[in-house]
Formats: sequence, structure tokens, C-alpha cells
Amino acid sequence: MKRALEIDAEVGSNHWRDAIVKEMNAVRVAFDILEEGKKPPPGYQKMDCHMIFDVKLDGFCRKARLVTGGHQTEKPASVLTYASVVSRETVCVALTLAALNDLQVKVSDVQNAYLTAPCAERIYTKLGLEFGPDAGKTAIIVRSLYGLKSAGASFQRHLVDCMRTLGLNPVWPMQIYVTSQLSGQMMGLSTMPMSYCMLMIAYAYIMMQKQHYMR
Repeated sequence: MKRALEIDAEVGSNHWRDAIVKEMNAVRVAFDILEEGKKPPPGYQKMDCHMIFDVKLDGFCRKARLVTGGHQTEKPASVLTYASVVSRETVCVALTLAALNDLQVKVSDVQNAYLTAPCAERIYTKLGLEFGPDAGKTAIIVRSLYGLKSAGASFQRHLVDCMRTLGLNPVWPMQIYVTSQLSGQMMGLSTMPMSYCMLMIAYAYIMMQKQHYMR
């Protein structure tokens, strides 16, 4: 962080300082600062935090991100840390099906997504210079900061809970069996009455298998 502020001084700008202030305004919710002299509860692991910097392509704006050193702590035994990610191919198939069937596509961007989810690990840290007058104090991490081993899984669980609260349930298209004559394998694709879109996804998957085996 010190070097970023030095660059601002050298070029006569406040780009990096503004990026740091913006990030800290958003991330402070993740820290429960303890009173002077108060120790973290038993069983909490210490972890350092640090700032990382980048220049975004859209307008070349500066981006600062406060992250944790997830490598410094042991993996929590009672917390699932794996979070699956949708492949690019699946997204392309879904968008293609939407276009072919004149379906409206809605997307959203969750600002500072991980910070919306509670922290599943027992972690505390010493606050750095970026916290201004609170620097040097001890704080409990109460939100899923970037860098935590469980951050991705915590956000995934939190998002699913929010969607279910809104009455939206996930679709599981991998339950009935469809035979691929190309690979001779059984591919699980949906037991419950399948919609046209689900059948098309199955067809697209088989076509991708075909292209793979023809190479």
C-alpha cells in the first residue's frame, strides 16, 4: 500500500488513494474490532490481510482489494470449502437456447459478492495501516473476505439461501439416463418431466461429445 501512495505522489494524482478508500469503505463490515486489551475467543486462528492492486481495462480505473492470507491457516474440518463453477460451455449453451426460444435473459452483478456471506471460519487479524486510526487493533473476521479457504463455498450457500427465500429453486438436470451412441456411456440427464430446454441441453452435450471423439 505504501508504494501505491508513493506512485500517487510521484505523478500528482489520487487514483490509488481513492481506490483504497473505496475498498475500505466497502470492506469494513467484515471486521468486528475488539476493545483495547480484549483477546480473540479460544480456537480462533490468526491471519494477515494485505492489499492488492490492479488496473481495470474498462476506463483504466484503479482497483484495490483487501484480501486475507488463506494459506496461513489450517483448513477447517467442519466446513465445506469446495464451490463448483459453471463452465463457459454451459453458459454458451444456455444463452443459445434462450436466443432460439426468444427467452428473456436477466443478469446481475453482486458488488463485493463474498462480503454478503457470513464467515464460516474462526479467524482474527491485526489491522494494518489501511485502517487508519484503527491500525494495530485486533479484529474478528465476520464476513467471507477474498482469500479465505471457505469464501467461495460460503457465498454459494448464502446465494442459494437467498434465492430459495425468493421462491427460486435450483434445477438439477442430471438425474435420468440418456444413452450416447457415440461414446457408449450412460449420461445422467433428468428423471422428472424434462422441459424442452433440458432436452436441448442434453442434445448439445451429446454433440459436444461427438466433436470431441471425432478429433
